[in-house]
Amino acid sequence: MKVPIEVFAPEPGIRAMIEQNRGAVERLANVEKIAFADGSLAKQAGARSTARFDVHVVYERKIDAAAERERLKKELEKLEKEFASNQRQLSNEQFLAKAPQKVVEGLRRREQELIGLRVKIKSQLDELG
Repeated sequence: MKVPIEVFAPEPGIRAMIEQNRGAVERLANVEKIAFADGSLAKQAGARSTARFDVHVVYERKIDAAAERERLKKELEKLEKEFASNQRQLSNEQFLAKAPQKVVEGLRRREQELIGLRVKIKSQLDELG
């Protein structure tokens, strides 16, 4: 499988040499295409640097939308159950009166986390259609 790469070559001569020999470089490196970046790629995950240029493989993960939707629905269902349990505990006056303050604070923090996670998963599901 061929993948695209990005190259950052601050020296004009190096960039020109790669551009002039683009076809040969693509065949020899077994890459789909070469794109030139305007800035250093050294901080990109998986990038390699030499004294004269940086190279970064552009890896796009293909996902199975149906499988990802199913996984997200299961995760959302699990979060909904935990949220319902959390709400039952927080709405139980006897529990709140007897439970240590640390436990109640933990439940309130988790409630906020669960709300944020639900929003995030719902937006991911919307993106998948």
